[in-house]
Amino acid sequence: MLDLGLESLVTYNPLAIGLGATLEEALNSMDEYHFHHLPVVDDKRRLVGIVSDLDIRRAGDAKELTVADVMTPAPESVTHNSPPLDALRLMLERRFHSVPVLEAGKLLGIITSTDFLREFSYGGAGSSEPIADHLLGDEYYVDGEASVDEAIRAMDELEIDYLAVLKGSCPVGVIPRRTLTVWKEFSQPTGASHVKAMQLAATNVPALLPSDRLQDAARKMLDRGVTAILVADRANQFVGLITDREILSVMAERLEEA
Repeated sequence: MLDLGLESLVTYNPLAIGLGATLEEALNSMDEYHFHHLPVVDDKRRLVGIVSDLDIRRAGDAKELTVADVMTPAPESVTHNSPPLDALRLMLERRFHSVPVLEAGKLLGIITSTDFLREFSYGGAGSSEPIADHLLGDEYYVDGEASVDEAIRAMDELEIDYLAVLKGSCPVGVIPRRTLTVWKEFSQPTGASHVKAMQLAATNVPALLPSDRLQDAARKMLDRGVTAILVADRANQFVGLITDREILSVMAERLEEA
């Protein structure tokens, strides 16, 4: 696993945005390429920040602002010759989904959690372990009739970024924290407290059996473009949830043992 080093996973010459770009320009680039973050570089392509779509949306209609005004400066990064485990640990410890890769301070590439997930899907240490040994258990859910605020409180109490959404005891979808945050901050109409978790849940999420392998879960995530998978028994009763974080944690543990 990862015998070829970090360079085999990196996306080189990634899309970046300049310090003086307008917020509209940055948001348009993110929307076009379906990104949530962009690295910010100076005129010598040195990494100086990271800007997210939430940073921009929270600035409102302040047309006089530039990316430099809302970005997170001096973001954490790895170098092109760092061990893959360094990037993976950084993602897990800081809950990042991407990490800039530098060479002499300049932006060389980006490595993402999807890159590691894809590598895991090919097989190797830990990939044949059953989902049941690593899943988030049957308390990681919210009823489909719960309010958005109730779903957020449940996530906070469980310290998790995803919840299964159930109808009765059957899983019908997954709701990510990001979806709830975006809805509450930017989409919630006045007096819309009646909106239920089920209305915001992603319902295209497949379900796997507890006996299926972690490799199966990684492949399903890549195939469907999701980062969480429902786990149910053969009677479609909810058993738990497996996210890319649990899979990548296993990957990191096996790399540390190697």
